Amino acid sequence: MTDKVVFIDESGNLGRQGRYFVLAAVVLNVEGQESIRRRLHQLFTELKYRHLGRMNDHGEIKASNVSIGERATFLAKVIDELDFQIFYVVADLKEIIPNFKEQASELYDLLALELMKMIVDADAELEEITITFDERDKSEKISRRFHELLDIHVWEEWQREMVKPTVDFQASHHSIFLQLADFVANAIYENYELREKRALQSLEARIINKTHYPKNKMEL
Repeated sequence: MTDKVVFIDESGNLGRQGRYFVLAAVVLNVEGQESIRRRLHQLFTELKYRHLGRMNDHGEIKASNVSIGERATFLAKVIDELDFQIFYVVADLKEIIPNFKEQASELYDLLALELMKMIVDADAELEEITITFDERDKSEKISRRFHELLDIHVWEEWQREMVKPTVDFQASHHSIFLQLADFVANAIYENYELREKRALQSLEARIINKTHYPKNKMEL
């Protein structure tokens, strides 16, 4: 049996800016998580020292504040040294927004469930899984019912009665893995919105699965 931790972040806007919205997940086995955390912290610290003027008030550096080339180089080094998995879902807002309008949290829940299904399906031995979102999404995007919805889908619709999901929220500046998820989501978003492929190409060795929404409307 395996236990996993999942860190989810997004890139794009559920409003009217931009065509695409990305939810990306960084997935790790609980065993070995701490050694990966330590090395990832070192890699981010090195990146921050090169961009001291670009950190936010919490000492966090966002992917959007680093050049595309530097992001690609950083992610390539992370991928080369650390063992984790990537899953993502890309939404085409041109096809979706007219049907959701003011229901952004419902759309976010739907996409998060699509993402979680891929992660659960990828591990037949999965037993416990903790999903961490950025704390800011607790009030702004994800609905209060998401944990309940996830339980229903895992145990009933996906028929994985042995899997125990837990939903958590952390401030991104307190979670190095959420910071990594920010870089991952940003790389995927730029591939679709800007047709900039360099950072995404750095991630390909760790991408386990991906999907889009609505289905059959766009190519991945």
